[in-house]
Formats: sequence, structure tokens, C-alpha cells
Amino acid sequence: MATVISGLQNSTGLRLGVGALGTRIAAYLAHRRERARVLNELQRCDYRELRDMNISPYDFAAIADGSFRR
Repeated sequence: MATVISGLQNSTGLRLGVGALGTRIAAYLAHRRERARVLNELQRCDYRELRDMNISPYDFAAIADGSFRR
């Protein structure tokens, strides 16, 4: 039992793993917020504005994901 407790106390990999996971989660949430902001802005446009930009509502997901090509 002492070796298990000793092994846990000396392990820094767990702390690094949680920190890296937290960073990845924060980056993911920031990406989702930005995607939602872009989609919200696009959904506010009327059809005339969309036609002027030469896009349709079917293009919204690709635009928000950054994979839209003309």
C-alpha cells in the first residue's frame, strides 16, 4: 500500500495531464463560441444580403467551419 501512495505522490504526469486537458477543453469551448458567433451573424442576414455576398444558407456551416470555397 505504501508503494501505491508513494507512486501517486511522486507522479507529476497526472497534474500535467489535467492541465493539458483543461487547455484543450478551453480551446474547444473558444472554438465553439466563435462558430456560434459566426452562425448567429450569418443568420441575421436577409436573402438580399446573402445574394450580394454570393452565399446561401446552405453555406453557413462551411463558412463557420472555415472550409467554405467559392
